[in-house]
Amino acid sequence: MSMLWNWSTLNTCLLSRSWHITSASAFAGSCIGILLLVIALEGLRRLATDYDTRLQHRCAQRAREAVAGDDDDAGESTRPHYHQTAAKESATTSTTTAAAVVAAALVAQPQQQRAAQVGPVFRPSVGEQGVRAGLHAAQLVGAYVVMLLAMSFNGYVLLCIVAGGFLGFAVFQWRPMQLDAAGRRTMMTPGCG
Repeated sequence: MSMLWNWSTLNTCLLSRSWHITSASAFAGSCIGILLLVIALEGLRRLATDYDTRLQHRCAQRAREAVAGDDDDAGESTRPHYHQTAAKESATTSTTTAAAVVAAALVAQPQQQRAAQVGPVFRPSVGEQGVRAGLHAAQLVGAYVVMLLAMSFNGYVLLCIVAGGFLGFAVFQWRPMQLDAAGRRTMMTPGCG
């Protein structure tokens, strides 16, 4: 394998001696395969992002159900007594620290408002984290294979990598974007902490 910039199409090795290109059709097939590999890598990145988004949606749904359940069952009288007294005591004590005032304000707020401000804490299950780790490992392997292909320093291979990245991004990252009032891009999915 040549470690110098080249435009060779015949008698080229990619990744190993067993991937020895001896004909123009084999080189064309290799270029198409490299293009598809990079497109698939972009698709894998989208799949991992969509899986995380699905987990976040599930978390947000559970949080909404929990808050709705608390609002249906609970009024001020069923809130734990220490929350009510802590808010009253900290409001009347003149020597309270700033942290106590903030804590009392948080305790006094309805649970739904606090959940909307802070967001629920969420940790994926072992199985969900296993899927996330598997998707990450597959991305890592794919990215390293693409890097090793780029290290052939073959101009056609590099063009196929760039074209695959362009096409893959164009296809798999074409999503709606939302802007806030200041014109900055925001996430379209709810976050879970």
